Amino acid sequence: MSLPQREARASESLERGRYSEAIADLKALLKADPQPDRERRLKSAYASHIDALVEAGKNREAVSAWEAAARDAGFSLDHPRYGVLLLAVGRNAEAISRYLRLRAGEAPPDLRELSARLAARALAEGQRLIASLPPDDPVAVDFPTASELLEAYCEGDDDRARRLAKKIAFRSPYRDLRVCALAMLDLETAPDKARDGLGRIDESSPFYPLAHAAGMTLLEPPELLPRLGALSLEEQQLIEQIRGWPTAQRALRKKLSALPEEPSPVMVFQFCASFRDLAPEYLATAALNAVIQGGTSSRRGALTLARYNKRFGPLDRVEGLRAIALMSLRDPHLLPGDVDRAWCEYIWELFDSPNRSDLAVAVVQRHIVDSLNKLTGSPLNENGADNLRCSLNLDPWDPPTYFKLLTHYLEVNQLKSARETLKLGLAHYPDDIEMLLMAIRVAVAGKAFKKAAGYAKKILAVDPINREARRLLQQAHLSHARKQIKTKKWHLLRNEIEQARLWGDEDHPLAVADLLESVAAEAESGKAERDRLLRRAAQRLGGSIRAQFTLLYEASLYGQNGSSWLARAGVKRQKGAEAPDEILALLPLVAQYLDEDGVSPAHETIEWLEPALTKSARLDFSRKAFEQLCGFWVRVDNPHLLGAYAKQACQRWPDNPLFEAYLAASVDRLGPDAMDRLEERCARAARFEGGAFMNRVEELLDWAEKRYEEHVFSGISEDSPFTPPSELDMIRASIPSMSANALITMFTPMLGEKALRSILAQGGIAGLRAFLVDLLDEIPANPGAGSKPFADDSEAFFTPDLFE
Repeated sequence: MSLPQREARASESLERGRYSEAIADLKALLKADPQPDRERRLKSAYASHIDALVEAGKNREAVSAWEAAARDAGFSLDHPRYGVLLLAVGRNAEAISRYLRLRAGEAPPDLRELSARLAARALAEGQRLIASLPPDDPVAVDFPTASELLEAYCEGDDDRARRLAKKIAFRSPYRDLRVCALAMLDLETAPDKARDGLGRIDESSPFYPLAHAAGMTLLEPPELLPRLGALSLEEQQLIEQIRGWPTAQRALRKKLSALPEEPSPVMVFQFCASFRDLAPEYLATAALNAVIQGGTSSRRGALTLARYNKRFGPLDRVEGLRAIALMSLRDPHLLPGDVDRAWCEYIWELFDSPNRSDLAVAVVQRHIVDSLNKLTGSPLNENGADNLRCSLNLDPWDPPTYFKLLTHYLEVNQLKSARETLKLGLAHYPDDIEMLLMAIRVAVAGKAFKKAAGYAKKILAVDPINREARRLLQQAHLSHARKQIKTKKWHLLRNEIEQARLWGDEDHPLAVADLLESVAAEAESGKAERDRLLRRAAQRLGGSIRAQFTLLYEASLYGQNGSSWLARAGVKRQKGAEAPDEILALLPLVAQYLDEDGVSPAHETIEWLEPALTKSARLDFSRKAFEQLCGFWVRVDNPHLLGAYAKQACQRWPDNPLFEAYLAASVDRLGPDAMDRLEERCARAARFEGGAFMNRVEELLDWAEKRYEEHVFSGISEDSPFTPPSELDMIRASIPSMSANALITMFTPMLGEKALRSILAQGGIAGLRAFLVDLLDEIPANPGAGSKPFADDSEAFFTPDLFE
């Protein structure tokens, strides 16, 4: 490996915290070419490595690393921190020797941490360590007083302990012991004072574990019990002694220590039941939570609740229904409808409760909506919107609910409901920036551009650089300018364009302003000015597919010829994009137009660009980009583009069920068997990808079902192969004498083999014949139509020799 490569690898290792690798590379570099900068970096690497080892509790490894640093990087072994590490690994004699050498130096360093560690170790080991120190050493001077202090405290002689604590000097190595002892003496009589004293002891102090355990005794059982398991045995025993726990509570502590780090709900329930008399309210709540987490709302869940009621007393009806509702969210065997019913039963009982709180009902309603949305992966539906609207009537002080509800109303184009909700929101949050931004969106959606501008200016008065407000205000001016084209009030159009240009400098809105102005220029100034503005708009947009879409779309809005605009702007029709980003940049632009104006004319513009977009499917998109693009072609109702992109994705990720589902949905005419296959692939995709893709899969199925209905029912009525009427009569007359297999073969292209065999299984041959006769009675005769096979047909349904 070359020196530059090793240098780069060492730098990368340092950045990623791989200090051992960095040290090895830097040592090799120094050996090959010594440089001051490399020496400095080696010292830094060793220091960081030692810090990481100490933080991980690897003190022995830290000592070894320090000794290696002394050999390689000039670290001193006569350093206070090295002495602290020696004490941590039990090398007391070496630590004391270096401590004394440092104290005897001409300019001794800061030895407070090392002397405090020696003091704590002396109290633990007794006189033997003190004998190796000079009599006038601070650690030795206050050792007798500190030892007597601990003895007095353990004997319960509080007055003597307090006197001894006050004898310890402020600068003594035992200072933190003094603070801790005085605080522990105040635990019962002055808990706030004790808490303040214990809080002054830093985590780096050797007396911190004592202070931490003492501080834990100030907690009430609901806070203390969950934390006991994380403490050492010595800390737990100290807490027992300070609180004076009887035998039962000591047994609780031991049982709690024996629990695993993440106990199962059954273990938690058994623990709470065993010690329920020690903290009845807290342990009853913990046991109920365990039942909710570990039970189900089925019979087994009822038995679990019955077990809870037997041990802790019966729950009232509201609390019982609440527990069942919460358990329903965790039960994998329940359908979303069952979960919804469990929550509805709970909220009805809560609503009728004499002690009802409007806030509680509102919170539960919001919880129902959020939980069901997460469970199904679906967006907000009308039922959820009703729940949220009701919750705002009970508790109108919840901004996130307003935003969720308003976003839903805008998506489904329910502007009247959006305005009513917004009115309530602004009444409670008239100056909230997010609420005003939502007000702008509602106003723009309703073509109330002046009102939108008013809301935007209100935001900008207090937040002049709010980018979203400026963008929405610019959008409002441009939308209002479009309105003036119909009235041919060119001076008003130019005024709106001028205002729009003041509120943003992004290329797309400025290009739209140029396009709008070109319409006015053609009417007032002539073709030369129009062409200049068209060319400027194209330059702003970069001449890409995005530019083609914008010019074609805006031309359709203004009643202009799109092809003529492209030619005059100097934009050539591209055969395909050059890079994935060019296609991905088109998506938010089209989405914005769809949000403003619906599917048409954006849908028609996409169709015009279909050849270029189809060819672009071969670009090197990521998997996430393909998912995004496939979902987008579903939104714009373009099965051809969906098929092109899904096919490419399936070739790159052949086992991905989501792409298989997209490809299955893209066929020109969805027959029954193709629809069955699509549903199977969607179900597999939902299992494979998890809940995050449920929404995408449901959107795909909804879209496919609409296409299925359009094609199948149009095929039955308009393109029916059973023509002319005499042939319908012949088929109807033949059904009673045909076998089940013959009937299934005949009608499979129309209804699918799976559906026909299901009817046969349920009603037998007689039921199948009756169903098919009824079906033929509903088909109108269409003498002029021919046969159009479905996508999964191998041949036309009606063949000349079918009844020979």
